[in-house]
Amino acid sequence: MKTLIATTLAGLCCATIAAAALPPFHASAWIMKTIMESAEVEAATRGGFVEGLELVSTTEAGGQQWRVRVQGCSVVVDLEPQAMPSKDGVPMVGRVDYTVTEVSACTAD
Repeated sequence: MKTLIATTLAGLCCATIAAAALPPFHASAWIMKTIMESAEVEAATRGGFVEGLELVSTTEAGGQQWRVRVQGCSVVVDLEPQAMPSKDGVPMVGRVDYTVTEVSACTAD
């Protein structure tokens, strides 16, 4: 009985950790949500209709640069990953959140 309880608890712990990390599709959707909810991006694009959103580059530190195309122009958005919370000095596993650090002016395509 003790073995069954220990095995069940170990399985639940592993399942919780695995469920915390997002698959690539959902991770990129989360990043796009961060971009689209940014007041700076909305202001730079003058609230225009979004025609495209693409990943331009990724840095070694995990930062990303995205291009947002709206009617007649594009802005470039720089994102930096936020530090993962840690417990007893060990980083936690889970979704990476990003902060918009810079948004370029809207330039003609």
